[in-house]
Amino acid sequence: MHFRRDSYVYVGVDLHKKAHVSVMVDSYGEQMGKATKFDNSPAAFPKWLEQVKKRAGERGVMFGLEDCHGLGRALAKFLLEQGEIVKFVNAYATKKERDSVNKSDALDALAVGRVTAQRNVTLPDADLDPLQFALISTVSFRKGLVEEVIRVKNRLHAMLLQAWPDYEGFFSEPFDSKTALAFWETYPSAYRLRGVTLEGLTTFLREQSHYAMGEKKAAVILAAYDGAEPSPFQYQQETLIRCAVQELRCLRQQLADVGEQLSRLVEQTDYRLTHIAGVEAVTAAELIALVGDVTRFKNVDKFLAYTGIAPVVQGTGESKTIYRSQYGRRELLSFFYRIACTQLVVHKKTGTPRNPEAKSYFDRLLGDQASLPSEKRDRKTQKKALLSLMRQQAKRFYKLMKQQKQEAVASRAGAVTEATEAPEAA
Repeated sequence: MHFRRDSYVYVGVDLHKKAHVSVMVDSYGEQMGKATKFDNSPAAFPKWLEQVKKRAGERGVMFGLEDCHGLGRALAKFLLEQGEIVKFVNAYATKKERDSVNKSDALDALAVGRVTAQRNVTLPDADLDPLQFALISTVSFRKGLVEEVIRVKNRLHAMLLQAWPDYEGFFSEPFDSKTALAFWETYPSAYRLRGVTLEGLTTFLREQSHYAMGEKKAAVILAAYDGAEPSPFQYQQETLIRCAVQELRCLRQQLADVGEQLSRLVEQTDYRLTHIAGVEAVTAAELIALVGDVTRFKNVDKFLAYTGIAPVVQGTGESKTIYRSQYGRRELLSFFYRIACTQLVVHKKTGTPRNPEAKSYFDRLLGDQASLPSEKRDRKTQKKALLSLMRQQAKRFYKLMKQQKQEAVASRAGAVTEATEAPEAA
């Protein structure tokens, strides 16, 4: 069926926690009427939709939403249940349409509406896949836990500097090691070592570390005790240190539980990415949550543009300069930066790179500077080489995810065909 652009009006919606703002535009992107504000409540959606339909007249309506798995999920669900056409609009695609000087909810909704009108054929349909929603929610929850761990560590660091000025030399992982946390909880200040013998502290460390630490470490810690008397209100400070340790333990357990949930969710998707070096279940879950259905990108160039690492050529005459795109999803840009850095990690003892192929590619781009320490390399050359590696890794993930998705879809289609043909054969 031939699609006529002018037979529709397009509604862009700027989504918020309490209330949304919508703007209607025609096929040329010209605004139709004033912006409409309505509550983010299922009870307010029918009246708003009725107003939109009335204003559209005999023409069809196409809705554009930037967020279908967060603030806009309830609205998208309502519109789809009503049989409306709902498109997912990439927030970074609307950035060019926004007014660079003025900023308001109505202008944001207008930008979403214009992108919907201009790209309605290529924009993906809104997807309310519950598995994808569960992935996004769980990944977001884990991110919050990680941020909270950092805040607790910073608080504990500030308190330990007062209680143990030399504490950083005691343990290689003062906030992540079980032995270190047990020590801070038992000896929250140097004063608590009064009367503790070398033998007693050695026994404590051996029990906590399963004999990974012993008398040598105990001697280092005891040497930091200067026999000082407790300061005023020291008990309150020690209580705070113990509370921070308990909070860290609780957060670590929550992170472990959430990690197991993400592993189970990843197993239910169509993607198998954990066999790649440096990609664990949590990392794979983050990528799948950010990308969603990879087949919505027609080619690898579209995918690179979405990640924000697509090359942009600027030049005139014979001069030409290649820059990184300033548009794209920052979370994916950060993701592939971490992936690229992980591939370049070299084992301290064996000197073997985690991903020899990626390391060889990176060194080839560096040229003569590959043998130099990182701090002595030319920053621009190193930055360009790392960016090229990020693009290479992004292309690799795109091809792999697309192949796995297509295979999974074909497998399900084959299973359905067999199920329908079985009764006839019988």
